[in-house]
Amino acid sequence: MRIHDRVKVVNACSPAALTGSAGDGKYIKLNTINEAGVVLTIKNGTSVTAGNVQLLQASNVAGAGAKVLDFDTYYKNEDTTASDAFVEATASNNCFLTLTTNSKEVAYKIRIPHENLDTANGFTCVRVDVANMANAVGSAIYILDTQFSPESAKVIYD
Repeated sequence: MRIHDRVKVVNACSPAALTGSAGDGKYIKLNTINEAGVVLTIKNGTSVTAGNVQLLQASNVAGAGAKVLDFDTYYKNEDTTASDAFVEATASNNCFLTLTTNSKEVAYKIRIPHENLDTANGFTCVRVDVANMANAVGSAIYILDTQFSPESAKVIYD
């Protein structure tokens, strides 16, 4: 099976200055997804401040009852112009801070842990959140391994 026959790519947040709510990814439903991850790419400007990255879970794609989704591992590449290698890192209290070195291009990968969703209380949706960052531009995409064809996996609509 070819990768595009089972993997769906969804824009989480368009390229934007990561201030205010610009780093808020859209919610996606995980009902028909085997595995999910998110990739963040960020270009730091000058006088950059760290962004706080976390995953939020909700009971629908409108964000009802949103709360933090537990995760403990992420992968980082803190200079994508010099290398394409990612290094495993440990999240602290279900979040991590982005690099604050000026003028660096960085990337982060996070596996979205289905097993930590509060499905007993109807939480089946998730989004990435990048908060409190200044003087940086970034975007995020979800990479989804679907149970069925990628076209039939409707993940941003209830």
